[in-house]
Amino acid sequence: MGRNSVAISGDVGGTHVRLALIDKNGTILSLVKRQVKEASKDDPYAFIKAVGTWCKDLMANADQAGFGVIGVGLGVAGKIDYERGAILFSPNLPHLNGVSIASELSGDLDLPVVIENDANAFGLGEGWIGSARDWENWLGITLGTGVGGCIVLNGELWRGDKDAGFSGEIGHTTIVPGGMPCNCGKKGCLEAYASESGLKKHVMADIQDEWKNCVFKPTYPDYYIANVNNITAKMLFEQAQVGDPYARALFDRFGEILGIAISNVFTTLGIFRAVIGGGVSNAWSAFFPSLEKSLREHCSMVDFSKIVISKSSLGDKAALLGAARCAFSSFEP
Repeated sequence: MGRNSVAISGDVGGTHVRLALIDKNGTILSLVKRQVKEASKDDPYAFIKAVGTWCKDLMANADQAGFGVIGVGLGVAGKIDYERGAILFSPNLPHLNGVSIASELSGDLDLPVVIENDANAFGLGEGWIGSARDWENWLGITLGTGVGGCIVLNGELWRGDKDAGFSGEIGHTTIVPGGMPCNCGKKGCLEAYASESGLKKHVMADIQDEWKNCVFKPTYPDYYIANVNNITAKMLFEQAQVGDPYARALFDRFGEILGIAISNVFTTLGIFRAVIGGGVSNAWSAFFPSLEKSLREHCSMVDFSKIVISKSSLGDKAALLGAARCAFSSFEP
């Protein structure tokens, strides 16, 4: 299909599904965003059918513009069976566990479909045209509903053992033994502290405890109680920006825990660069000072002057671009 070929790219998260038409230069030609609940959150086949409908709309757009769609690349949160194109386990999308998304969607669209872990897709995007495009070795972290991770070594995405179905899952490493419950079923994972769902759990637990265990209590506790069902990282960041000691303490802890996790990876692998993205990274100014302090305290084997922690330059488009890159690599002649 030559110079007019495009890919349909998808980023399937715990809350939203975003789909785009992307060309070989990484230009996003068209973008749609839908909520997961619009696609029937509890019925995996209804979900796939809805995603297929949205893809067909993009296929029609491509056809009208004179482009040929070579295939579909989906970045999906979870542990992936790459041979079957299925999700083995997803803490935030449990209804898709065990479902062969790639073959189901491919049959509906009559196009080849490849799926990739969403954090790996983030890494492919950042390594293609983002903050890590000139780096050989680095750690990628996505802070969103959960925490995703990827590792790039010698310029290649590290996938771990063939039958593992995952690599770089820093969000489910234990940082606080016996700590807060995580969506994966364990306690004390990074995700239970450095994610939107983790932040929300902390606030709800503190409200239930009537703030008794909080060293720093909210300036306006009734505000949190009134909004307990609508707590977001953005809301907490806004509270931190206006000086609420409770929100600031939450993000200080967030940064500290994240710094410990990054230090462990740096020390294990002998690397010293990381890119952090995802929606919660927009609260950068609230958590980065404590993250940096934590790195100083815990990176004993790594020269701190060499450490580079970069915010994603692609923002929420990184995983979309990476999924497109995956489609081009898989399907273009």
